[in-house]
Amino acid sequence: MDSLSLIFKDIKPISHKKNKSIKKDKLVFNDNFLKAKAIFEIIEHFNFMLDKGIRRPVKIDITCKMVGDDATLIVFESILYYMMKKYDFDIKYQIIINGNNLLKKMYKLGNLYEFDNKTIIKDKFISNYENKLQTNLKRYKKICENTIENLEGTFQSILLDDVCNFLKHGGINSKYSEILGETIVEIIGNGLEHSDNDLILDIKICEDETRDDDIKFLNVTVISFTKIKFGSDLKNYLSNENENYNKSNEIVRIAYNKHKDNFTENYNIDNFVMISSFQENVTTRKNSEGTGGRGLTLLINTLIESSIADYCYILSGNSVLNLEKKYLELTEDNLIGFNKGNDYLNEIPDLSIVKNNKNCFNGTIHNLSFILEGEHYEDN
Repeated sequence: MDSLSLIFKDIKPISHKKNKSIKKDKLVFNDNFLKAKAIFEIIEHFNFMLDKGIRRPVKIDITCKMVGDDATLIVFESILYYMMKKYDFDIKYQIIINGNNLLKKMYKLGNLYEFDNKTIIKDKFISNYENKLQTNLKRYKKICENTIENLEGTFQSILLDDVCNFLKHGGINSKYSEILGETIVEIIGNGLEHSDNDLILDIKICEDETRDDDIKFLNVTVISFTKIKFGSDLKNYLSNENENYNKSNEIVRIAYNKHKDNFTENYNIDNFVMISSFQENVTTRKNSEGTGGRGLTLLINTLIESSIADYCYILSGNSVLNLEKKYLELTEDNLIGFNKGNDYLNEIPDLSIVKNNKNCFNGTIHNLSFILEGEHYEDN
């Protein structure tokens, strides 16, 4: 739980109270999309209450046409959990989604739906969040603990089997389930190795009943609350020329020497190391050769080959990389330019897919949404 305090760190205390009552604070959000802006305002308000020593009940009313992504809901749940567990706040919330039916279904699969517009039973809400494994045919949630045993033992191979079985039983076509499972586990493995805290893995599967064909909507979210930014090891590599890093990393240094002259407030070194982490064989392990980048490159291939449509991004600190299919083509050298010329070495990424937020999120989020062909599964 201590890592969740990072959500609130470095965020200014600002009141967003919409009512005049001294007995309760009411926060109201009414927009087309529920996105990071509302989440940061909720954090700002709780920081304000803590700063002023206020402990009165809080009611949060959210009305939107769409939820930006499932990661937004998981971070919201994490905020509520922390404020109830750490400070015993009395909180009530209501989320009304007036638009997309698939997103309504996705919301109903998560823990938040149980207490939507109801009095929260704190012990139940807290135990739901802390539950290390929750699984059914439509949802798979696991807290992946950052331990030496999970880094070096059989944890990742067991997780791969579990995830693949979940995807298969959830109706994901078998030609996708294995490669998606491997992609997910590679992201978890990278996260455990390069983070200092546990990871939350949450997978949800919904069906679009408005279509005649067997199509599945799949959302995968991996979250780690940490001060260690995605790609920070590569930043360390760039500042330590004499260290014995993988020789294939030299391509990163070559690209950096060309990109750095184009760094601005819209594109900086944090964005650069993020796109560099996707390049073939890039690794931050010392004295290793040709072993990095495989999982992230596999992710790119999955995006290109498997999905009918997708919405995927990585957020770490202030930096966001949107994984748009038209910028994800692999070159013959298995590099990805993230630009129209598909030239990693000489051209900066297209500025439409890199973004730097005003507020810093102390953590890393992989949010991967796919529309995929389904497949009926019969258990023998």
